[in-house]
Amino acid sequence: MSPYDVHESINKGFYSVINTILSRMGIAEDHTYSVEVDTNGRIECGLVIHVPDLMVTVNNVSDSKTNIRVHPVLLLETAFSQDRKVAIEKAVEDGTKPVSALSESRLAAIAAEPFLSEEDFGDLCKDCPAFGPVIVKGIPWIDVKSIRFEGFVRSKQGVFDFESSGSVVHGTLHPKISMSNIERVVAIGIRQIINLIIQVKMQSGIQGTEIQKLRDLDPSKFSSSIDWEAFHRKVKSRVVRSAYQRYSNWYRTQLKRKGSSTQGGGLAKKSKESSSRKSGNSKPKGKKRR
Repeated sequence: MSPYDVHESINKGFYSVINTILSRMGIAEDHTYSVEVDTNGRIECGLVIHVPDLMVTVNNVSDSKTNIRVHPVLLLETAFSQDRKVAIEKAVEDGTKPVSALSESRLAAIAAEPFLSEEDFGDLCKDCPAFGPVIVKGIPWIDVKSIRFEGFVRSKQGVFDFESSGSVVHGTLHPKISMSNIERVVAIGIRQIINLIIQVKMQSGIQGTEIQKLRDLDPSKFSSSIDWEAFHRKVKSRVVRSAYQRYSNWYRTQLKRKGSSTQGGGLAKKSKESSSRKSGNSKPKGKKRR
């Protein structure tokens, strides 16, 4: 899916989850390190560049001259599944052939109607199921059948293994919540973040009690307290918004196509008139003599 609200709300949700866990554990950025949570960042693995939905990285900022970015620690991918029998295909967003002749005629009729505001769109689908299909004007603009996750943590060798099935864990937020494996990955990732923070601090000359406190922290106690029900509700609240974004993008594409067609026709007409004048077939315009 494109980065619509329903997708981005998950990235923001996990950003909040990780930062909340770090905050509850008493881990705050200081003069030695910072923790970055990037969405759609880039990571190179050999000759392949991956763009994960979420990436957590620890940075060494103890010396501004040698601001070294430590290897990413935790990666998360989000996967949506839509029912293609009822959900409008992504091709419609680009103004190309829709799912069927019936939907094609409906879309043509919608394109001829005034543009719907987000409020009007919401009123037309207020009785639709929470995750879809969100049907407006006879077209199902979105229908989220499942929301799944894949989580990766950096190995002890400092690399991510994207090929081995044993290196990735899976979780599901919809249609049912099953996130215990993702909690485990988050806990492992947080543990690695702590280890990297310890490494950075020790390189900066910090020892003793501060380091021991970090070693004594147990991320699993905090990751297991994540409120997935609340997470689920936040994502659910963005489904209609995403359906509207899809409708809005599609409608604007139709306007551009119409504008291009009209402009093309006008240019053709001007070209024909110009050609006519050059060939001497057009009559010169002027004032009539009396």
